[in-house]
Amino acid sequence: MERSMEILLHGNHFKQLLSGRITPIREKYGLRKIDIEILHYLHGCGDRDTSRDIREKYEFTKGHISQSVERLQSMNLLQGVPDERDRRCVHFKLTREADVLVEDISKMWTEMTAIIFEGVTEEEKRLLREVAIKIARNMEQAIENQTVK
Repeated sequence: MERSMEILLHGNHFKQLLSGRITPIREKYGLRKIDIEILHYLHGCGDRDTSRDIREKYEFTKGHISQSVERLQSMNLLQGVPDERDRRCVHFKLTREADVLVEDISKMWTEMTAIIFEGVTEEEKRLLREVAIKIARNMEQAIENQTVK
């Protein structure tokens, strides 16, 4: 596989860029990287706001999610709301206290996205999305097939 494609698929450069961009927010608010990623996710996830949803998106462990959620709740940035149909299921909602922080996170994410896609046309972004979806499906199917055997 071509090196540039490996770099893109492994995501190491993205992780390095994200880590550098997150540092000022982490230091300003006393948060961990996982806390910021969870807040960012919950800000735009709609009704997919449970621990399971977070785990599916980021593949964090249950323990890491639980620790982060507890930390965010203790800082009054997040509250858990039991599901009306299934009390075992908890939906996580951002509080008003999280508004300024989430605004900082969103700004950072927008700036990072602009850096990543500098010089990339809308058509190229569309094609990249289509190809990424196909690649993700191929990998998911290959993983599923490995598990079945």
